[in-house]
Amino acid sequence: MSTHIEPASVLDFAKLGSGLFLRGLLPLYVLNLLADHPCHGAAVSQRIAEMTKSEWTPSPGSLYPLLHRLEALGAVTEDVAEDRGRLVRVYRITDAGREVLAELRQVVRPQLEATMRLLAVHLENL
Repeated sequence: MSTHIEPASVLDFAKLGSGLFLRGLLPLYVLNLLADHPCHGAAVSQRIAEMTKSEWTPSPGSLYPLLHRLEALGAVTEDVAEDRGRLVRVYRITDAGREVLAELRQVVRPQLEATMRLLAVHLENL
């Protein structure tokens, strides 16, 4: 008699896809977007959703603490602007933020390329 084992008991699906892996990349996404042009938090979230073809939209609970942390580190600044009749916080990347973005790109890109090669092998073997 065989026992059924639920896949979720073996593999933590929350750590795949939009789980920890993508949340770990959120600072890179945010700085990359702000390097293009300043925008408010909701626009950052919307642009990430567009970039990922709606596969991932960061939650406000992840995004706003990150923006505040980046501001405290001096990587971004915050201004208040009017958007459609309401005041919003607009975030801009600083020179220090551009420097850290360049460093992150150099470190993260090779790691992502290696991860993608490994995932391709896993996909072939499924």
